[in-house]
Amino acid sequence: MLKAMDTQKKYCPECEDVIRGRIDKKFCSDACRSLYHNRQNAVRSNTLKWIDKRLKRNRSILEKLYDRCYPRYEVPLKQVEHMGFTFDFYTHKEIFEKKEYVFCYEYGYKMHSDKYVEVIKHNLFGDGLDLIA
Repeated sequence: MLKAMDTQKKYCPECEDVIRGRIDKKFCSDACRSLYHNRQNAVRSNTLKWIDKRLKRNRSILEKLYDRCYPRYEVPLKQVEHMGFTFDFYTHKEIFEKKEYVFCYEYGYKMHSDKYVEVIKHNLFGDGLDLIA
């Protein structure tokens, strides 16, 4: 019985070499294991990086607008669009004082009309909004 098990060879899913060593080993080397998993996760990783890049860009734009607009936090919509803000990418929505705000991390906005956007900052680890217009 032992000899029958010895004749069953396992092959590395990356390079197709014979696997030697432990019976439960799946790859012939650490390099093959890394290459295999990197290839499997490449599409997902690229998609996540693409989305994360847009979220961080939106956050950066809202942060700049928030810092520039003190003490009035209404910004012309054209300025927001000109800076490259992508309205389809956001992290979450919250309701404050019966108004729904869309957030990119701690910075949020609310469309007031087709001309103005209200920008706010929410202290995520504190007790609510830092400032609201």
